[in-house]
Amino acid sequence: MKKALLVAFRELQENVRTKAFWLGVLALPVIMVVAIALSVLFALVKDTRRYAVIDQSGWLLGAVEQRADHADLERVLRVVRDRARKGDAEVAKLPAPLRPLAATLRDATDEQVEATARAMTSGDPSPTPAVAALFAGANPSEIFSWLATLSPDEARAFSGGLSRGRYVRVDVPEGIADPEAWAREQLGREGGLFACFVIGADPVVGNAGSKYMTKNATDQELRDWFSRLATDEVKKRRFDKEGVTAEVVARIQEPVVFEARQVGAGGQEKEQSAEERLRQSAPAAFSYILYLSVLITASKLLTNTIEEKSNRLMEVLVSSISPLELMVGKVLGTASTGLAIVGSWVLCAALGIFALPRVVPGGLPFDPGAVVGDPRFIVSFVVYFLGGYLMFAAMLVAIGSVVNSLQEAQNLLMPVNIVLMLPMLALIPVTQDPNGPLAKVLSFIPFFTPFVMMNRAAGPPAAWEYVATSALLLVTLLAMFWMAAKIFRVGILMTGKPPKLSELWRWVRTPVTSRRS
Repeated sequence: MKKALLVAFRELQENVRTKAFWLGVLALPVIMVVAIALSVLFALVKDTRRYAVIDQSGWLLGAVEQRADHADLERVLRVVRDRARKGDAEVAKLPAPLRPLAATLRDATDEQVEATARAMTSGDPSPTPAVAALFAGANPSEIFSWLATLSPDEARAFSGGLSRGRYVRVDVPEGIADPEAWAREQLGREGGLFACFVIGADPVVGNAGSKYMTKNATDQELRDWFSRLATDEVKKRRFDKEGVTAEVVARIQEPVVFEARQVGAGGQEKEQSAEERLRQSAPAAFSYILYLSVLITASKLLTNTIEEKSNRLMEVLVSSISPLELMVGKVLGTASTGLAIVGSWVLCAALGIFALPRVVPGGLPFDPGAVVGDPRFIVSFVVYFLGGYLMFAAMLVAIGSVVNSLQEAQNLLMPVNIVLMLPMLALIPVTQDPNGPLAKVLSFIPFFTPFVMMNRAAGPPAAWEYVATSALLLVTLLAMFWMAAKIFRVGILMTGKPPKLSELWRWVRTPVTSRRS
């Protein structure tokens, strides 16, 4: 075993000592960070859309702005609630007018937050006692004064979801004889208007006279936002005109909502948080890491084996070390390389998890570190990653020993690629039902076991399933090493045409003593 460890150390050293290796390892996290950073940067540097509205109806613009205030206030209340759940330190960072809301909104549901925003925006003099209690102690006029004075930069820093952080309305100067001509002139100026809305004289009757003017016809975000708010208000007016009350409209349009509740081990119900929803899909990331690490390091293991065989280095090595020790050393060395790659990705991910809440405006409503750091996920990943990785590595080193070039290896690699791809196709149904019949059956198919059991960690499976599948994986791993060793023993010294699958099976079945004779 000492010689095998020496071979493993040499393989690891040969792989990790080059700059090209580390550049390749860091390429994936760097690309991901750059892609995310660029998307955030582009959103931040995107110009605030300055627009004007020529309201010939005399009422629609005011109604749209009231609805926009309601949406912004609802977003603000959600931020207050999420920060209140994080503790007093986060509450202390809130603007003074918002702090009295923290204690009452901490346990509020999304529906209660929406009702509170509606009551505060409409100035309802007699909200329901439950809604009134949610903003008791706060001064709505101070909150709206604070909201109205926010600059676009301040709004984006508080929360990326506020419309006033993306759009700013410019008043049409009084006394302009032709407002549309003024708007067209402003649209053509550098730093002028991005767009101008013209609202017809009677939007309730029809769209006559309504139009949207801009020089940038590809960016429809502003148009969609304003149109959605205007449509909601016009629909309300049309219902009122037809004598349909708001209560009837709300009852007709009210969707059937099944509130998501998480049931604990003791049968208690609680609201399903964003963190718990993320926890259900997080294990899939660990399965993809295993898949990527096998793909990346498998080619390295295969290439090294074929290269050492073709330049006759294998013949020199087996003169001082047994074929089994050589194979085990190469597999362990490459597995260590794979662990170095995964460890680097995990370190980069940990840094990202630490930095993400600090760069996202308003922070995150959950702690991503608590999700990916769940002990069930970590233990499942370590056990099943090592078992799965070594199992596939044994298959690949056996293939590399019987071929003389990468071109020849492609024919034998196809079955391995199919075996590797099949578990990935099952990730979605397993994620959706981690303790369902399909997931349980696939857990006991050795080539599926590492991927499926890692993905089922959010279930989680019963303790006996962990024990049984781990034992099955260990037995399969030993069997794979036994078969790979028999193939490797003969294949490393064989030249010429690669053997057929039937010949490989004959090598496995033939006792070692008869081949030596």
